[in-house]
Amino acid sequence: DHGLEWAEDEILMGSDETRTYVAMDLQTQLAHEGLQPDMAGRIRNYMEIMRFEEGQVVFREGDPADEIYLIELGQVSVYLNADSPDRIRLRSLQTGTMIGEVGIFTRGKRSATVIADETTIVYRLTREGIDRMEEEEPLLAAEFNALVLRLVADRLARASRLIERVRA
Repeated sequence: DHGLEWAEDEILMGSDETRTYVAMDLQTQLAHEGLQPDMAGRIRNYMEIMRFEEGQVVFREGDPADEIYLIELGQVSVYLNADSPDRIRLRSLQTGTMIGEVGIFTRGKRSATVIADETTIVYRLTREGIDRMEEEEPLLAAEFNALVLRLVADRLARASRLIERVRA
């Protein structure tokens, strides 16, 4: 698996290029995903900014799924069996990506572990923050929930297309 990770990194980064990311602030991220700019700015009132250093765990497989993260800057990797020598990297996620969005609405457990590959800055929205938003600004909460639903539907559609290509 480590050889495959190395090959994936080489393909993604380009062998002679240095990886660079441009920070994407919360309002820009959410507006890019289709939320009206004024609403995107108001969501910030329900979130906190956090910093994870390289190797630091954002959340672990089996943890309660009670937070959504939006990556402002950096990269994380998603693993199954992260604490095992047989860990499997599922994918890497970068600036502008939302993580943890499914579990927070199912109120289940985390299905994978997410670890920072480098210094990573995220916005965190807790279940309590969502509940507060639903109480204080129900229209904003409804728009945010619709945005999350669109993101999940898009990811499901992409996964279905990938499965179809693999089967072909």
